[in-house]
Order: sequence, then structure tokens, then C-alpha cells
Amino acid sequence: MFHLNIGVSIGFGARKSFEMAANKFTENEKVKRNADELQLMREKAANELFFRLYPQIERLASLRVEKYAHDPRVGNILSVATKPPTEVQVSRKEQVEALLFSFDSLNREVRIVFEGSVHYHRILRVEIGTGTKPILTDQRLPDEPFMPISWNNLPAMVNDSIDALLGIL
Repeated sequence: MFHLNIGVSIGFGARKSFEMAANKFTENEKVKRNADELQLMREKAANELFFRLYPQIERLASLRVEKYAHDPRVGNILSVATKPPTEVQVSRKEQVEALLFSFDSLNREVRIVFEGSVHYHRILRVEIGTGTKPILTDQRLPDEPFMPISWNNLPAMVNDSIDALLGIL
């Protein structure tokens, strides 16, 4: 009986090179997994902030409308209609044009538009930050860049947009 044994001998240097490559692969996979997890956390935080905008804007618009309704100089001429989670509309009696807050969850944007006697256009966008905290940004004019703003600016923005509807901006 004839037996042929052809073996491949891996030397010490080749084994060490293989171990280093396998370790590098494991390390790269871990870094990639951590980066993916961080990105998912950022996306989740941005989505959560965006979805907090609808009830906040609806509440702020309702409060402003109610405040004007109780003011005898203005009266009950405004109303708020909602189409959750995509739209908040503020209307003025005897006026066709309404103020629209349109919510685009895909782009995490809120378009604030009024096409009445005073034109009012603004876009709020929730962007992914460099850390785990998202950034609320604002664009006042189409050719301007988005600028970071504080959540605390939201009441003034809603009030300004309703004032535009009333023609007092």
C-alpha cells in the first residue's frame, strides 16, 4: 500500500500574519458595529425630536388663537384645524388663505407657509447632530442655509406665523 501525504506547513511567520489579519478583521467589525449602533441612536433621537414637534406646534397655535379670541381688539376670528400627524392649519374668518404647518416625517421637516397678504415661509428641520443629540434648525428664506435654533424659539416662531396671518408681522 502506497500512501502519499502532501502537507502544507504553515510557518511561524505565516501563522502570526494570519492571527493579525483575523484580529484586525474582528476589530474592524466591532468598530463598524459601534458606528452603526451610534448612527441608529442618532436617527432614533432625531425622529423622537421631530415627532415631539407636532403636538408642541399644535398646542402653541391653539394657545395663541385662544389668547386672541379673548382679546376684545381681535376677537374670535381664528380657528385651528388638525390632521394628525401631517398638518396643523390656522384659519382666519372671511379669508381664503390659511396658515399651514405641514409635517414631513421622511425629511424631518415642518414647512410653515402662509400665502396671504403677507407671505410667510419657513422650514424647521431636525438634523442628526455629531453626538447623540439632534439639532433643530431653521431656514427663513429658500436661499439661506439652515441655522441651528433652540427649542425655546418655537413659541416665537408659531406666534410670528399667526401674526402674519393677521397681517401684523
